[in-house]
Parts: sequence; C-alpha cells; structure tokens
Amino acid sequence: MLTSIRLKIITGFMLVLLLFQGGHTNDCKDNDICIYVEKKFERIDLYVRNDKEVDITMTIDVFKENLLVTKELPFTETYPGKSTTLAFRLHVEDPSVKWKYQYKWSWNRGNRYAEHDDSYVYRLPYPDRHAARILQGYHGSYSHYGDDTYTVDFDMKEGTPIMAARDGVVVGVKENSKEGAGDRSFVPKGNYVIIKHLDNTIAEYYHLQFNGAVVQEGQIVKRGQHIGFSGNTGFSNIPHLHFGVYKSVDGDNRESIPVRFQTSLGILTNPVVGYYYIAI
Repeated sequence: MLTSIRLKIITGFMLVLLLFQGGHTNDCKDNDICIYVEKKFERIDLYVRNDKEVDITMTIDVFKENLLVTKELPFTETYPGKSTTLAFRLHVEDPSVKWKYQYKWSWNRGNRYAEHDDSYVYRLPYPDRHAARILQGYHGSYSHYGDDTYTVDFDMKEGTPIMAARDGVVVGVKENSKEGAGDRSFVPKGNYVIIKHLDNTIAEYYHLQFNGAVVQEGQIVKRGQHIGFSGNTGFSNIPHLHFGVYKSVDGDNRESIPVRFQTSLGILTNPVVGYYYIAI
C-alpha cells in the first residue's frame, strides 16, 4: 500500500566565482545529468547534458551580480534523452565591475509538454485471467496524494509476472536492490521499470524483485508484454506492484494522471480498495 519512489533528484547549491576569463566546469549527478558551464570572456553559457534514455524536465535558478540573463528565471525546460542543449546565456553588464553568480538546479524524469491521450484504455499490468486486489487506489490516504494521487497499488505475491499496460519504450530500469521496508529511508532501494508512451507520458512499475526486470533501457515493448516480476523492494512492507502514469511539471514537481483499465467486467475508471479485478 505504499507509494512509488519519487525520481526527482535535487542538486545542492553550486557556487561559482568567476575570477578568470575562460574555461568550463561540470556539475553532474551520477554522471547522467549535468550542468555544463562554459565561460568565454564576458559571456557564460549554461548547457544541460542528459545522458539518460528518458526526457527530463529541469529547473535552473541563478543568483547573480552584474550579469544579464537571456531567459526569465527560474527557467524550466524539458531536455530529450541522450542530448546536450544550451539552456541560456549570461552576459556581463559592466565589464569594469566584478561579477559573479550562483546557481541551483533540480530535475524530474518526464516531459512537461506531454498531453495524455485520455481516450486510451490501459490493460491491467498482470497476466490474463489473473485477479489482483486493490491495496490502495486513487486519493489513497496512506500515500497516494500529491504527485501520487492517481496511482494504484496491486496486491500480488512476489514473483508475479508484470505486463506492460501500454506500448512504449523502456527508459528506466533498476533491479539491483534486495531491500525493502515500511520506512521512507528505503525509497532509493525500490526496483522499477519505467516506460515512455507515444504521448510522452511515462508509466512507472515499482517494487520489483531483485533481478526482476526482463527488459532493458531503449527496448520497445508492446501492450501485454512481460517486463518484470513483482517484489517488495524500496518503501514497501508487503509484496505489491505500484503503478502510475505521470508527466513532469518542473524540476521539483510532477503530476500523476488518472487512467482507465480494461477488465473482465468492462472499463474501470476508479479502482476500489479491496476489490479484485481480472486482467484480459
């Protein structure tokens, strides 16, 4: 009955005092997401390098003295996977006066421009003819609020096959954890598979078992394809699958999206706690 881990990662403050005319600096998180700063005399270029498969949305804010910026701050933008992009430039306003700046940044997986296809009906994320009980549905009081408002926890024993609820591309996989407990300190220990859809939303399948993914990043998957095995890793004290569809808002926030599921009894719009639903 526990929420997915939040994939938002926030850097600390990065202080840069410009006492020279040239050079560059790199400020990275896990070597996957970087702010690359290039200094050219009286101009500073800030680049975003995204080495992940998935689009990311980043927010950058700058505290500056004697500098002009080409964008309104704080600046939020989405950056494609496997890309390096110029975010904005800073220009010295008065070359006769000392200048400096300090920036901070944060990022989320996902695309802020995603527009969910509300006509799409998802399949339940487990095998045909299998029934799973709802542990926590939309607006769940335990943990389904904020950016997890429209997510679902399915009760299932460890090792249950997990199926893709919709076509897409795998943009995130973690399967190296063996740890799980009902404590938020275990959030980073959760295993998962993340799939990007045609409309740029992403589906997240959480709490998979150790070595529980059977797909890899960059792989195209079809609706109903086996993608992993359920588990009890991360912020979780009972084996279950946490499923949600999301889009990013900015570097600190995202939103979950209510979706409809196909079941043996028709289309399900609001999963009810305690009810069993059969996949077809």
